Amino acid sequence: APYQRIIVECSPDSVPRPLVDQLAEEGTLLVPTGSEFDQTMYLCKKVNGELTILSLWPTLLVPMKGKAEELRSHSGLLRTPSILNGGFEEIVPSTKDVPTNWAYVRQGNVVEDSSCPEGSHALSFVNVTRGVAATAIQAFPVDGKNVSELTLACKIWGKDIRPGQNRQQLPRMEVRFYDEKLRYVGGDWMGGWNMTFSWVKKDHVFNVPRPAKFAVLRIGLGGATGEI
Repeated sequence: APYQRIIVECSPDSVPRPLVDQLAEEGTLLVPTGSEFDQTMYLCKKVNGELTILSLWPTLLVPMKGKAEELRSHSGLLRTPSILNGGFEEIVPSTKDVPTNWAYVRQGNVVEDSSCPEGSHALSFVNVTRGVAATAIQAFPVDGKNVSELTLACKIWGKDIRPGQNRQQLPRMEVRFYDEKLRYVGGDWMGGWNMTFSWVKKDHVFNVPRPAKFAVLRIGLGGATGEI
């Protein structure tokens, strides 16, 4: 130290002061901060000993351990299982088309659509190469000892959807469950939609494994081509 650049690959609740102290004047710091399930990647620059901060995009990384874990509020663990910004009406301020609360958006962008069943925006995924990811994910807490089932619903519209590299690569909504040690304990999905269709509502009941502590929801084309 002092370092010109620092990249943090795990998530603290807020930027740890020791990192600010070790950053050189005019140096840059890339760090994801937020709750266990709702984080934002920030680009920070040190000016006169303090940080100027630019919000980049939502992300999802493992929590920072050690002292940072002791200081974490764990407020996210108290949240009722729910999807944030499920209507894609909120957009990351530093972008034009990235929805808040949705991480690792690939080949997807928020579009205005007056035909939407709710609101005025939708998240559109477009892919032209079979097998290439077009997806977005979101994590949320769910305690399998208290919650045995989750019902998820989506409203979808599709155009010229064709399978990807195999018949299983079609649009889907998938939920994967993990225990407190981040081990996969089960999952399920709904989907397999193809061809062209107008707005339609789909729902599915997901059984929650008893060891589950949180879940990751993935939506998208699943390697298929077309638009959804």
